[in-house]
Amino acid sequence: ATLEPSELFKARWLMSDTTAAPLLREYYGRGGWEDVRLEVCPEADAVNAEFQRQPEKGRERHARLKRVFRVQLEDSRAAPIVKYVAAKSVGWGWLSYHAYLAGTRLAGLVPRVLGLRNGLLWTEWAGPIPSRDEPGSGDVTTAIDPGTVGRYVARRVARLRLAEDPFAGNTAPDPNGWAVLTQILRRVYGVRLGRLKSPVLRRSLGRYVSPVPALVDGRMHRHEWIITDGAILKTDFEHHNFGSGELNIVDPAYDLAAAAFELQLSEEAEAALLSAYAEESGDRAVGARLLLYKLLYGVVTMREAVSQRPVDARQNDRYQTARRFLVHEMHRHCATRILEAPGAAWSRRLFALDLDGVFDCDVLGFPHTSASGLTALALLQGHRYSVIPCTARSIADVRSFCRTYGLPGGLAEDGSVFYDAVEDREWSLLDEVATAQLARCREVIRQLPEVFTDPAYRYAIRAYRYQGHETIAPDRGGLGALLARDGLDRLTFRMTLGEALIVPRAVSKGRALLAAKRRLEGAVESVAAIGDSERDVSMLEVADFAYAPANCSTGIRELARQGRCRIMALPRQLGLLAAVRDLLGRSAAGDGATGLPTRVCLEPYDDPVVGVLRAADRTRLRALLAACDWRRL
Repeated sequence: ATLEPSELFKARWLMSDTTAAPLLREYYGRGGWEDVRLEVCPEADAVNAEFQRQPEKGRERHARLKRVFRVQLEDSRAAPIVKYVAAKSVGWGWLSYHAYLAGTRLAGLVPRVLGLRNGLLWTEWAGPIPSRDEPGSGDVTTAIDPGTVGRYVARRVARLRLAEDPFAGNTAPDPNGWAVLTQILRRVYGVRLGRLKSPVLRRSLGRYVSPVPALVDGRMHRHEWIITDGAILKTDFEHHNFGSGELNIVDPAYDLAAAAFELQLSEEAEAALLSAYAEESGDRAVGARLLLYKLLYGVVTMREAVSQRPVDARQNDRYQTARRFLVHEMHRHCATRILEAPGAAWSRRLFALDLDGVFDCDVLGFPHTSASGLTALALLQGHRYSVIPCTARSIADVRSFCRTYGLPGGLAEDGSVFYDAVEDREWSLLDEVATAQLARCREVIRQLPEVFTDPAYRYAIRAYRYQGHETIAPDRGGLGALLARDGLDRLTFRMTLGEALIVPRAVSKGRALLAAKRRLEGAVESVAAIGDSERDVSMLEVADFAYAPANCSTGIRELARQGRCRIMALPRQLGLLAAVRDLLGRSAAGDGATGLPTRVCLEPYDDPVVGVLRAADRTRLRALLAACDWRRL
């Protein structure tokens, strides 16, 4: 017969006050307390009831046997005080020792450890008794000092040091952080060819083995950081990341990457995090390893967010947050490779740049550029073009993109809003009726089964469903019927493979580009543009110089037949670079400019991220030839 969890010895022992009380008397008796009594507490009972419920989706393997006690301590020399104590299952025998060692060696940074008995770790509860199912999961609105987090990670390096990284260079099929990171990066070569590049990728990643391997935390969620009167304490500090089915990472950079994501740190806060860590740990090279672990953490978070079905709103938000994190961090890294990029300022010449499929590709599972895309942007900036992203992405994405690359502004949500980064202002291009219908549509679209919306969109609605770890477009018929049934006659939708974008009928990239020119009050002399889809046709029609990569749509090809657009011989980012060189070659004759400065650093060649940027540009033939070269990325 199979025992129920409640029938196990540890569960029966923990749930009995007659066994817990003597142990707590022993622990607190060492501190001189004469009388130690368990008290009935409705708040503690409510928390314990939460512990007994099913763990939330996606966290089943992290569930542990837990219980909270209210304890009154009395001493003839002092007034009685009340303590809350948490007992948590951490393993059996020597498999539980790591929890006690971690808790005692991190004293002052984690809740006070009372002892370890029968595989249960006894600690004092940090903060007030909450109403959720995590120790110390009280108020999460107060920001956590990044310096404190950095010092916590550094303290783990100093006091929980390991001799080596046991998985570095390991080619065993067992899943681990290095193996998953290799799988992520090799996607750029394709499904089949990527397997051939795994050995060279592993060798390249070998340069990033941590010089200070340690027992990392592995879980840096905001609700696990508790602000008390005298300190900031980290709960749930002892059992994540290691074991079967875990990543088994020993690089503290992983915790720093996780903190940057989970605590939603700004660039300034992240700098404070890294500075505090490096100062206390002496690990000055951590910045070179950070991006790799951000990619790993973000991709794994995306996968885990939608690994359970059906997907709920919380999982959707986490998936999209992780995706935006990956996009931003990859672009942020790429921007550092443009040397001496000018600051955001408007010039006489505009270049309207479509992002998806033109500047960006998505071979890693999220949008990012390539070496050619980055070079094209650097050329335009070097020749004083005001590059404005003209995209279906959200206003939040465009703001981030402009800030990262130092661009003066952009058009977001398929032409629904113009953003001026120089003045940091947004101009909605919607009328009141369309705005009201969009608000109504956000409410009624929830009626469609398994359809979600991107919370970052404010002037349009991005709707999608989940299939595996990817998004797909909703059913066209269901979406059309919904708009018709609810009288949303000012709205329409535009479909792609991964989404549907609901926008006012009057909105287009072309109208938005003309509106942006008017906002700039006649300071624009010429406009160049490049796009690849039907959405971009209106933008190309109003441009003075219109370009498209070889992978463009039928509508753009018709425009080219009319002599109103030039289609490059190369696709995607290679086509973008060819278009930019053609444009600059034309303008050089008129303005006396000479040379085409690239000002992009794409070295060292064996850097895995540089390898991804270069490999993303390869044609199928070049990719096949490169796959046969076992020495280079």
